[in-house]
Amino acid sequence: MKTISVPNPVSLNLLPLNALRCFHLAGRMQSFTRAAQALNLTQSAVSQQIRQLESRLGYPLFVRANRQLQLTDPGRMLLDAVGQAFDLSLIHISEPTRLLSI
Repeated sequence: MKTISVPNPVSLNLLPLNALRCFHLAGRMQSFTRAAQALNLTQSAVSQQIRQLESRLGYPLFVRANRQLQLTDPGRMLLDAVGQAFDLSLIHISEPTRLLSI
């Protein structure tokens, strides 16, 4: 297992949710176009969200080459963290509300 140094660790709470949603889908699908289709956005809007996220973090999340998209090492780490956070939020949303009777 190799250790990856992330230049500016940032809490997920401080990152825009829309940008994280775009990143999560683009990372899973390896495509800004398919992520845009899934989110009912334009490819340009997804690309802009990713660029803003990369700017805020201070490092690239994807390697863009010859119309192919590949996650960087920090991008893979963030994708795992965002995926876990989204999975946890879905669990909490889907749990039935417990009512107290007094």
